[in-house]
Amino acid sequence: KSTFTTYLKEIALDVSLSKQLVWVRLDLNEAPVNSIDIYSWLKTSIVQDLADQNSDIDVHEYGSVKKIYATQIEEFDKLATVLLEPSDYGQKLFELIQRLKADKDVTLQAFIDFFVHNRNKDLIIVLDNCDKRNLNEQLLMFEVANWLKENTKSIVFLPIRDTTFDLYRHEKPLDTVIKDLIFRINPPS
Repeated sequence: KSTFTTYLKEIALDVSLSKQLVWVRLDLNEAPVNSIDIYSWLKTSIVQDLADQNSDIDVHEYGSVKKIYATQIEEFDKLATVLLEPSDYGQKLFELIQRLKADKDVTLQAFIDFFVHNRNKDLIIVLDNCDKRNLNEQLLMFEVANWLKENTKSIVFLPIRDTTFDLYRHEKPLDTVIKDLIFRINPPS
């Protein structure tokens, strides 16, 4: 299944379409398998992958930080330039940036906006190696994939075992699958 997504990305898609896509591949072998830690891990992993793909941009340098969190900083500036003394502005801006960087939800959205949407591209997230997990872990990862799709406005690939899908496709959470978008890779006879 990893081979299929690699083939799709590197060969099958037209070059003009490929240029409009940003791919993030997350290896679920490294992911925590509980409903509390997985979301934090995903956010951190996506942000790190986007930063790695754009290594020519130092995401810790002030100019880059100001661009990545532009929406929040512009909102801050509207009030700060009126309400703060010039001598306090730098300290308050620093504190704001520290809070923004510590907030994984804000950081995830800021990175996706800056590295994907502001460049008129679409995000594709591949959750790799889910099919190696047990039933409950695969079902959790399906819920995670739905959360990603909704919260990152992305296309998400989630390979799960065909037996898991066949046995549980009419039960939660698999009953929410859009049945027209399912494909199978059958092994050779």
